[in-house]
Amino acid sequence: MIKVLAAYTEEIDDVEAAVSSLLEQLRPDKNLLKNSAALVHCYYEFIESGVVEELRKRLGIPTVGTTTLALGTLALSAT
Repeated sequence: MIKVLAAYTEEIDDVEAAVSSLLEQLRPDKNLLKNSAALVHCYYEFIESGVVEELRKRLGIPTVGTTTLALGTLALSAT
C-alpha cells in the first residue's frame, strides 16, 4: 500500500505554529508506515526561519525538497 498525504501552511515566522499546523494535517503518529519519507517544496523563507529543520526533527523520517517561488507544500509518502 502507498499513501501520499499533503499539508500546507502560510505561517513562516512562527516556527511552532507552522510545524504544529503541518503535523496536525499530516497526523504522522497515525499515518507513518515502515518506509515513509517527506518531500518539502517551499519558499526559501521556510528554511531561513527554521521551519523545515524543526519539521525534519519532529517527523524523524528522511526529508528532501526544493525551494520554489510559487508553492509551499509538504507531501508525506508512506509505504
